Amino acid sequence: MNLPLAGLGVLVTRPAHQASGFIHLLQQAGATTFALPCMEIQPLAPDENTRYRLQQSNSYQIVIFISANAVRHGLPLLQKQSAQQIAAIGEGSARALREQGREVDIVADSGFRSEDLLALPAMQSDVISGKNILIIRGRGGREVLAETLRARGAKVDYAEVYQRSRPQTDAKWLTNLWRQPMQLVCVTSNEMLENLYHMLHEFHNQLLNTQLLVPSTRCYQLAQRLGFKHIIQAESATDNNMLNRIMTWHQTGV
Repeated sequence: MNLPLAGLGVLVTRPAHQASGFIHLLQQAGATTFALPCMEIQPLAPDENTRYRLQQSNSYQIVIFISANAVRHGLPLLQKQSAQQIAAIGEGSARALREQGREVDIVADSGFRSEDLLALPAMQSDVISGKNILIIRGRGGREVLAETLRARGAKVDYAEVYQRSRPQTDAKWLTNLWRQPMQLVCVTSNEMLENLYHMLHEFHNQLLNTQLLVPSTRCYQLAQRLGFKHIIQAESATDNNMLNRIMTWHQTGV
């Protein structure tokens, strides 16, 4: 059988609990995969304010889930039988909500950035001004979503339900990694790229000269600043978009 990615070695950097679907798609297409999780996700014990906001979520007209991890760690804490609209940033978050039996009222048709959600008619000033909005997210991160919604007249609160951290990695395993037939490294966020860069600080010469796949213009620009020599960009961080971009590059070289 002539598989489209036969002979290609791919390094997958997603968190361990989120990588299996992408790895399966790559292997089905014939690629050899190597897993190096460049982010760990741990639940946060909610403080008093967060617990109150989640338990009283009916006081918010819109609840926004920032990621699939926000769904995983935040949805079980959300007030049962809540009547508010549910919004998701990106199809990954929306799919995670649907898998838990929750309808998604607001999600962009494409893209997975705050800007894609903010561009929707349901997020404009004439709709959200005066509304209470709860954003369920991890600790820290970009502020553009909340800042823009506030500028449009909404009252915005956060519920931070998980935290991200850089994993500790076995240096011996990394040494062996660079002896493998690995031609492509995939990252799906800026933070993951930065973690990869620091985790492989002893192997920068090899890393920076390996083909890199990123999911966005922001990530592409960060990769350039870090010194990566060969960068390609997918339409988004979804499994299918990443896989399609890999196939195009593998077949055409661009």
